[in-house]
Amino acid sequence: MNVWEGEKNPLRDFDVYRNLDFNSQQIQDFIEQWFNDATQSQELLNQLKESNQTRINDLIKNPLRLALLCRTWKRGQKLPETQAGLYQRLVKGHYQWKDEQKPFQIPFEVQECLHQQLGELAKTAINREQFRFRLEEKFVEQYLGKPQRENSLFDWALKLGWLNRVGLASVEEKDSDQAVYAFFHPTFQEYFAALAINDWDYFLPRNHVNCPVERKEYRIFQPQWKQVILLWLGRDDVEAGEKEEFIKALVELRDSCQDFYGYRAYFLAAAGINEFKECSLSDAIVEQIVKWGFGCFDIKEQTWVKFLAPIAEGARTILSETIREKVIANLIRVLETTEDKYNHIWVAESLGEIAVGNELAIGSLIRVLETTEDTDTRRKVADTLGGIAVGNELAIQALIQVLETTEDEHTRREVADTLGGIAVRNELAIQVLIRVLETTEDTYTRREVANNLGKIDVGNELAIGSLIRVLETTENEDTRRKFANTLKGIAVGNELAIQVLIRVLETTENEDTRRWVANILGEIAVGNELAVGALIQVLQTTEDESTCEVIAYSLGEIAVRNELAIGVLTQVLETTENKWVRSWVAHTLGKIDPGNELAIGTFIQVLETARNQILCNEVARMIGEIAVGNELAIRELIRILETTENEDIGSRVAEILGEICPENELAIGAIIRFLETIEDQFCRSLVACTLGKIDPGNELAIQAFLGILETPENKDYCKNVAAESLGRIAVGNELAIETLIRVLETTKSKDTRQSVSENLGKIIKTQKQYTDVVFTLKHNLTDEVYENNFNLYKHCYSLLWQCAQNLPYPKFYQVWHHNTLTPHPEITNNTPVGNTPTVRQLEQQFTDICTQLPHLPLHCININKLLTLNTKNEFIQAFCNRLYQKLLPDGTPPEVQTPANLETKIIHLKQQLQTPHLFILLLADGTPTPEVIDCCDYLTDVLHLGWVTPDPLPLPPPQRSFVASQDNLLEAVESWVREY
Repeated sequence: MNVWEGEKNPLRDFDVYRNLDFNSQQIQDFIEQWFNDATQSQELLNQLKESNQTRINDLIKNPLRLALLCRTWKRGQKLPETQAGLYQRLVKGHYQWKDEQKPFQIPFEVQECLHQQLGELAKTAINREQFRFRLEEKFVEQYLGKPQRENSLFDWALKLGWLNRVGLASVEEKDSDQAVYAFFHPTFQEYFAALAINDWDYFLPRNHVNCPVERKEYRIFQPQWKQVILLWLGRDDVEAGEKEEFIKALVELRDSCQDFYGYRAYFLAAAGINEFKECSLSDAIVEQIVKWGFGCFDIKEQTWVKFLAPIAEGARTILSETIREKVIANLIRVLETTEDKYNHIWVAESLGEIAVGNELAIGSLIRVLETTEDTDTRRKVADTLGGIAVGNELAIQALIQVLETTEDEHTRREVADTLGGIAVRNELAIQVLIRVLETTEDTYTRREVANNLGKIDVGNELAIGSLIRVLETTENEDTRRKFANTLKGIAVGNELAIQVLIRVLETTENEDTRRWVANILGEIAVGNELAVGALIQVLQTTEDESTCEVIAYSLGEIAVRNELAIGVLTQVLETTENKWVRSWVAHTLGKIDPGNELAIGTFIQVLETARNQILCNEVARMIGEIAVGNELAIRELIRILETTENEDIGSRVAEILGEICPENELAIGAIIRFLETIEDQFCRSLVACTLGKIDPGNELAIQAFLGILETPENKDYCKNVAAESLGRIAVGNELAIETLIRVLETTKSKDTRQSVSENLGKIIKTQKQYTDVVFTLKHNLTDEVYENNFNLYKHCYSLLWQCAQNLPYPKFYQVWHHNTLTPHPEITNNTPVGNTPTVRQLEQQFTDICTQLPHLPLHCININKLLTLNTKNEFIQAFCNRLYQKLLPDGTPPEVQTPANLETKIIHLKQQLQTPHLFILLLADGTPTPEVIDCCDYLTDVLHLGWVTPDPLPLPPPQRSFVASQDNLLEAVESWVREY
């Protein structure tokens, strides 16, 4: 099956796979093989190369969609320009294909009805909180009838392949033995859903004015609806005026929350105009997106103005989804008008994503390459050309010009790398690269040039031959080393080159040259017996420690399981006393003879006795590479950890244990005990970091990092390490979130604030935590903070931007304004005045709700006597008692003290009841205390809570308030449940 969303409950007994996208060459190969007709395949390929087909090219990267396109395409046809047009053609082609077989010939009127019901089914499924693309049989039957009944809509959907049975429901779902179905492909489900939507009010309330419309969904901010919205905009049966109104509403949306949601709506509009290119606002939208992404020139201030990072990054991200021709034109204008090097770099990066083969973009980038003096810009532009200008002669010539004239070695390397990608078999490029190879003094440039010669002309004999000649004739050791090093890139496995290098190794008396050549043989001569023998010979005769290290390393690369090498290394290990040499030889022995006890024992001995910190670090690294899961190493390292008095050595040992046995309980216990004794803050942070990696969420490690963060005397480096570690191990930890917020607002260090901000964003998990962050940090987004502490302002803005991506708009609005939802100015308040029902009337109405909606997973609880409880502990235990009495009347309610305790119990309760949802309707004849509302708010991640009261309650979403006297109370409650 395909993975189309992060489902929490995959089908049981199924492995999960994802279809990988095709690249452009694979698409071409697929089309040519499909048609087996050069003329027909070439006509389709030519159409796909047209500039207005970028969207279709993106879609057909998916193998299934490409196959369907090939099946339905005919010579002389024009390709559709929208996704909806493509799917309309694919659906029509699907019926034509099925019609070839008599059992599948469906009457037209039945087909129309089937499409309508498939649309309703698809729409409702996507609107669910879970299992959007996995449809239980009972759920499908509500729209298509029984599958067993011949010629029912369900029967037709199965015969035609629109629905397919994919297995059984998961154990977490009710009726886990019932069949589960899925659409032919999730994208077809989205297409049918788009067909079922008649009014864009379904996505965005038409009467929105600056604040959320109560009881209306804002699906424009729900990611599962984005593709449906784009398909709706591409429908040819929706009037252009309706689409225009919708785009205009998106562009003009104001949210009264500093436009966090306004930007999201605008970005959606930018993607939408790609499906509705006739939109009168398209030019202005693209221009605005480019302005946000790259800045603009302020005529009054005579400076280039840039926007906050989240806005700019969001705008640059959406560029690839909007109308590319307009984007490219605007980006070229920015490229040619701004002198800001970062804008040049960002524009080049964006063009690299959307302008493959575009001559205007290539020409503009070439002009920048030829005129800029900035080396960073040159490198980025060269890199971009490597992605969009494959085989382009003008680009190749411009790059060659830079390569021959620049004196900056970084630029030379970048340009050489680019030529390696776009100038395959280009003779002029090969000659120039060889010339650079022979003249440059920079080792890294020579290596990069050699690597790219290998890409342009793999195994380039001309280059290899010239290098070998120099090696054989020169007596200059520097030249020998340089040219030997160059062979690494282009002569892997080349016998002649290996033989020449062996001769150099055997004849030179210069230890530097020996080390260089040995290192190169370790990369190009894997398994070569002559090379192994030559290296062993040097190892047995040299007295130079550094040469021993390099030889040992190279043997580790090319002599795996080689008996001769194992014997010689063992002999060296038993006879030498030099700790550095012993460490390197032991490392090599462990690589070529995994589990070698002599090697591991040597490491343990060196680690215990060494006084050199650098040696200890190196030995620790080596053990981590060769002793994964080795019982002897684990046992000895635990012994050292429990006996050493040296915190530095203990820290390194703990780190090794974390690498070689991350799930070993004895090791984890030893690390915890060691952490409790450490006094040095740096060592403490290292060990806590190790503990956090192998035991995420470990409270001791989290406490250690929080202590480091809140100790003013600690250096920024230690605080940054602590923040980064918390970002990995403290996801969802309330105390960590509170501490990071406190440090964010109080630290004087910009580096620490940046690290804290980035990692705070990683550990916020629940809606409640997102709302807490909004509530706590909102006060920093003021003009005063902007002017006096911009660093704090921008980091708070970034975090609140993230919160807006993860919170429903009404919820964010309510937290932002610290009050309940403001009634929309166009909505009349229909709450009756002076008509408060009595408690008895309320209870009777409550009973009626429960008895009239027995088909819903709804449970009603009277909490009148709980409303006056003014401590959370009192309410939470009383509420737990009522909840268990209702759901498990024969059980004993557990003892709970905090909302978190009850949350855990409810999770277990849902597992016990085998239900993913619990809807609880609370009856109250008055207003609950703030403590009661807070407790309920905390539980909304595991319960759906609704209230029935005489008057509307100021509840934070997603809790829902119902007025007992409203006429449509039953329908409103039922609608609330069905939303999920």
